[in-house]
Amino acid sequence: MIPPRSGTGLPMPRWAYVPGETDEASADYDTLAQAKLLVPPRFGGYVPARHPALRYGLSLNDHGYFWEAQEVLEAV
Repeated sequence: MIPPRSGTGLPMPRWAYVPGETDEASADYDTLAQAKLLVPPRFGGYVPARHPALRYGLSLNDHGYFWEAQEVLEAV
């Protein structure tokens, strides 16, 4: 497991899921579910730049976990 770098304490996924190249069952849904639990049902007007789920999604993208980043940022 890669140590967290987003400041959220959440780990990076164990591997990157690449649609069309890897089986969808190999996606690390458990790790992504932890991040999605941080997202409230609704934000009041804007998403704070320091919100942990936003920071985690951006960190995923920065580390090459593009599909995983899209999943978390979509929830945000």
